[in-house]
Parts: sequence; structure tokens; C-alpha cells
Amino acid sequence: MGTFSRHNKISVIFTLGFFLLLSGSLSVPCHGQEGRTVERTYISTDRPYYAAGDRIFCSAFCLTPEGKHSSFSSIAYLELFSSDGHGTNGKIALREGRGAGYLDLPDDLPTGNYRLIAYTAVNKNEDGYDYSAFSKTISVYNTSSANRVQDGVKVSKTGDKLPTSEKGNEGSLTVEFAKTSDGRIGLQLENAVDAELSVSVFHDEGLPVYDSGTLGSFLSSIRRPESFSDKAIPEFDGEIIRVKIEPSEGSLSEIRENDIFIATPGSTSDTYSARVGDDGIATFFTSNIFGEKDMAIEIKDYDKPFSFSILSPFEGKGKKDDIPALLLSNDMEQSITRMGEAMQVTAMFDADTLYGYLPTRALPFTGKDRISYVLDDYTRFSTMREIFIEYLFDIRVRRDREKGMEMKVSCNDRVHMNSYIPDGESLILIDGVPVFDHDLIYEYDPSLVKRIDVYPYIYFIGGHSYEGIANFVTYEGNMPSFSFGPEVKIADFHGASLPLAITGDFPTEYPLLRETIYWNPLLDIKGGERKALSLSLPEYEGTFRIVVEGIDSDGKPVYHSESFTLD
Repeated sequence: MGTFSRHNKISVIFTLGFFLLLSGSLSVPCHGQEGRTVERTYISTDRPYYAAGDRIFCSAFCLTPEGKHSSFSSIAYLELFSSDGHGTNGKIALREGRGAGYLDLPDDLPTGNYRLIAYTAVNKNEDGYDYSAFSKTISVYNTSSANRVQDGVKVSKTGDKLPTSEKGNEGSLTVEFAKTSDGRIGLQLENAVDAELSVSVFHDEGLPVYDSGTLGSFLSSIRRPESFSDKAIPEFDGEIIRVKIEPSEGSLSEIRENDIFIATPGSTSDTYSARVGDDGIATFFTSNIFGEKDMAIEIKDYDKPFSFSILSPFEGKGKKDDIPALLLSNDMEQSITRMGEAMQVTAMFDADTLYGYLPTRALPFTGKDRISYVLDDYTRFSTMREIFIEYLFDIRVRRDREKGMEMKVSCNDRVHMNSYIPDGESLILIDGVPVFDHDLIYEYDPSLVKRIDVYPYIYFIGGHSYEGIANFVTYEGNMPSFSFGPEVKIADFHGASLPLAITGDFPTEYPLLRETIYWNPLLDIKGGERKALSLSLPEYEGTFRIVVEGIDSDGKPVYHSESFTLD
């Protein structure tokens, strides 16, 4: 959902789907094939090799053939796979061609090399698109299992020369580093012109590195496609979620008459609605949902059981036949063991406070237009009825003979500067999930409710308008002890990964044994500026590598890599 104000100051929430509904088309108009947007997504990672169970930190560059940021797509899809089909996938939200996130490696991944690819919905409309247009080789070592990618590992003799990736520096970036007087590492970055970069400092274990090219070689390989189709809807605003609905009783036509909602408990920004098409699929136009969430799928005014499936947006078309085999030798044992131990210690001690959370997007239901009732600020009553009677005057409650209990939000008319009880419907939520049987709210235990947020204006969600919204926010944020009927289902949903940074600041009680000791996926630097970075010293000795990668304001690639040793 997105929010904006009109002349009469009424706040209105629209999704892209509403506009497409009005236009009667899901295709994107373009003026000939030459007018089509061409974009490619490049991913830089914090390291080239990992232990199974590790987290791969990613920085995304969505670019045009001219080396400029593409502002077209708002989400990129990442797939990681081996030649025998093992792997994982994820999503990264994009804003003006940049984004950050991560992939969590399952701890049962077999040892071997994996291919990382990235693409957007725009690429799905290029006829014959090569899903390995961007390809990076990632090595994974499973230190707790002997499982290996089938035919994907070769044993070399001790002392054999192993693959290395010696890439030449590109651009005008200079990097200086030194130990500081306070026992930290100081980095100084300077570039001749403005640049957008990712910066990583990681422990160089001396393991094989398989050449995946640079952003410069990636840019030089972009070619304009010869033909396009309209198989996929471009994702301007965020991920388009498609849900297949199947009635357990009755016919699909009954469901098609009703609005279908998706919502994530604990959020007021992730509520969307749609209608089911002839194929039984409801298409939700979101502005990106972040993180691993429970998703409520709800059919309004429908009391029969149904089944559903959230359709995968991943294509699964990357090339698997030319992934290089991973070379292993006995003299790697110490490095691999140490990397596995670092992964386990990091997983044991890691907490949200150890990461820097980078901006995602503003929540639409925030600011002065919200009226909040914090229940602890008032006399605590044992029933919701008493709360409505005593002080919750912004919501009117009455009983309708046909509908049962009905709640309406007192709305504000900013033109005539007065309040009114609407004739239309208000949207009532609990922890961000719509509740259309208002008796359930009226009978809910108020001791579980932390506050009640009231939004007293007109809103559009999908193609339906609501005169005011009220959200009953619980202490736990997950609708505790709330019972929906058969019209509501809960599913796991994997949204865009949160953009995280490893800032180099760690609590003293945290054992700094992790392999990546600094990661900033979205670092902007002005031309001629000396950007100073500071990070904690790890609790072990060894060789460390600094890798800075990105693109400058002239559309030219930037790459810098060098090593230093800590004794």
C-alpha cells in the first residue's frame, strides 16, 4: 500500500493492481520494442566461500546497458543451486536500482560449488532470456556432513595449484588501512567521482576462488534483446504475489464474488486485497513484504472451507551443466574446520543487535493522522464493551440484525473541518489482519491489547474503499487467543530479506570469530570525499581481504581488492 494526499486532504491508499484493474489490462504499454526497459542485476557478496549454515550477505545493482541504475523493478529474485539441484533462493527489494539482503544457507547443503543468479520480472518478458546472464560461483563446505554434490567435487593432491581469482582493480578508488591507537582497524576510501559501493572485509582462508568476473565484465556483456513478450507483469512497486484458491465446497464462482485479503500479523503496511480470476488465481500488488512472516489469507463474507497455494515467483532456469567442480585437498582441512567453527559460534551468539538495519520503506499508517489509545494509560476494564462505552469514542459500535455487531470509525472531513460517522464500511484489524466479524473483536480479551490505533480518513485497498481503519494491537503482535473462522488461513511467507550491514561494532562479550568482520552493502561516497570506516579487530590472526565493488556516477565500474595481515 502507498499513501498520498489529494486536494481535499483525504488520505488514500492505492495498490498498482487498482490502476491496472481500471485500465482493464495487465500488460504494460510500450511504444514499440525499442521502448522496452532492459535491465540486468549484478550481485556482490561478502565472500566467495562459506560453510553450510552460513549467511551470504548480498548487495544488488540493477543496471541498464548504459551502466545507469534502473528505477523500473522493485524486487530481484536470487537463486543458488548446484549441478545436482541442491540450493536455496531469496528476494532483495530494490529502490532506484540498489538493494541489499542475504541468503541463509541450509545446514544440510552438500559440499560443492553453487551458482548464484539474479533476475527481475522484466527479464521474464525477454524472449530467450539467459537466466545465467549474471552468474557467480559460490563454494560451500559442509563441516558436519560428508555429503557432496554429485560429481561436483574433485580431490587434488597436496601442493597442487588451486583456482584463484586475481582481478585487476578498476576505476579511481583508493583504499588506505591501518591499525588505530584504540585497537581497531581504520579504513579510508576516496574516489574521484560519486560512487555507490559495497564494502567487505573478510578472513582470507586461502581456499579456492572460482573466477566469476567483475561488474565491469558483466556490464560489457549486456545486449539488447531482439524480441519481448508480456508473460509477466513488471513489478514497479514491489513483489506481485499470486495465490491459487480452490474451494473445498461449492464452486469457484462463489469465491469470485468476494474480496480476498492477504496480511501479515504485526504490520499495518502489509494488507492487500484482490479478486480471483477465471483461473482461480488472486493477484496481489504489494510494495514488498520484508522478512519471514506468517501470512493470513482471508476471503471476505465467505464461510466455507477452501485450500490455497502461494505460487512461486522463481523460474528455476539457470544453467547447471557448466558449474566447475570444487577442488579439495588435505591441506585445506584446517581452514575448512576453522570456517565451520566460526559459523557455529556466529550462529550461537548472533543477535539482531549485532547488525545495522538499513532503510526499507516508510510505513503508510504513521504520523500525526493516527490516533492511538494506549490502554495502560486508562482504567483497565475487563470487557471491550466497557472500553467502547468509557473512552473509545472514535469507534461507534452498533448491532445490525443481519450483519451482527458493526464497528465504524469516526472519520474526519478536512474540507468542512468536522467529524462524521460514515455510511460506508470501516476496516477493522487485529495486529494488521482484517476482521470482518466484529463480534470477535467485541468479545476479545482487552488485557491482551496494548493499544488501539485509529486512522480517521478514507482509504482504498485494492479496488475497495474503507471509511476509516482501526487496528487493535496486542502485546505479542500475533493475534494471541484470537479464533478466525474457515474463511481465514495462515501460511508461511518468505518476503524480501531485510537489508543488513555488519558495522564492525560488537559488544565486548561477543566473541568476534566470524569470517566477515565488516560489510556495508549500500555505501555512497561523494567525489573527492575521504570516507572513514572503523571496525573491531577479530579475536584471531591471519590474512584479511578488503573488497570494494560498485559503480560511479559516470556508469563506470569500480573494483578494488587488497589484503592485509593481522599478527
